[in-house]
Amino acid sequence: MLSLTNADEAVILVSTSTNMLDKNFLTTVDNLLAEAKKSSFKKLKQDHIAAYRDKFNRVELNLGDQDNTTPTNERLVSFQLNDDPAFAALYFQYGRYLMISGTNEKKFAAQPAGGVMDQPAADSLERRLPPKYQCTDELLAGRGM
Repeated sequence: MLSLTNADEAVILVSTSTNMLDKNFLTTVDNLLAEAKKSSFKKLKQDHIAAYRDKFNRVELNLGDQDNTTPTNERLVSFQLNDDPAFAALYFQYGRYLMISGTNEKKFAAQPAGGVMDQPAADSLERRLPPKYQCTDELLAGRGM
């Protein structure tokens, strides 16, 4: 359990690897974390943005004006009952961001294995995109575009 008290901010560094392609994955994890600790949050953020920007900017999807005032969790619930193509575009781009940020050219592609959006809400409302808005991993990552 992580607990913070009277903090203005917190930076949580996470380093991962797998033995699938890296026999020394534990050392890799330690080295990546040690390198990250040497940088400020601002520098880490700049490096992260630079690493995915070229791929992310390959695709643009505009399905209408975004509602930037309603919280995303409320838009998600509303989306289950009302068609909101602009929210589908936002969800699409978020998925692309996760796929791009979770992969590396010399590593295996990220494999979506479920998560918060696959879990039923407290009121049993499924928090998934309707089938007409489902997309493939290749589309999300902008491969071949």
